[in-house]
Amino acid sequence: MISIRTEADKAYISSPFNPEFVKKIHSIGSAKWHAATKEWQVPVESLEDAKRVLRDVYGTDGSENNEPKVTVKLTVLDDCDLGDIQSIDNELVMTLFGREIMSARGRDSGVKVADGVTVKGKYKSGGSMKYPTIEFGKGTEIIVYNVPESLAKKAEVKHATIEIVSEPKIDRQALLDDKERLLKRIAEIDKLL
Repeated sequence: MISIRTEADKAYISSPFNPEFVKKIHSIGSAKWHAATKEWQVPVESLEDAKRVLRDVYGTDGSENNEPKVTVKLTVLDDCDLGDIQSIDNELVMTLFGREIMSARGRDSGVKVADGVTVKGKYKSGGSMKYPTIEFGKGTEIIVYNVPESLAKKAEVKHATIEIVSEPKIDRQALLDDKERLLKRIAEIDKLL
């Protein structure tokens, strides 16, 4: 879950861990991590930049998001390990579409598949004691549900194909609620003009 709160001239951002987000949030001047509260701090003036980074990585900035969601299937092209699939330092956590897909605690721990993900085929924790990883067999399918359509369309994964396997799901009630909120806001603006 992503949340943003402001206090005086600072904005505080809470989000799930994602190495891509960490890298990108550092591009905002004065961004700081607060371990005690597990939040990122940015100047209020930089909040729109931070929201842009959140949307780019997670598909949302925590505000109401009516973007259509799709189901995505990744098919591993050849026997490989997680380091071959993603370019991050941690070979024990697979992150795609702004969220954790699967993880392992060590070479012999087994793999925990995240909620909203189904894996078909060969996969296991492996590697060496010093360099543990997650290993995949050729043809393994990783199906990820409820992916923001914009993230699915721009995703690129080495050693795997990506296919959108469902039409976007549109939350009709959320769109109607959003329309009502916007019409109220337009009425407020008309009064001011």
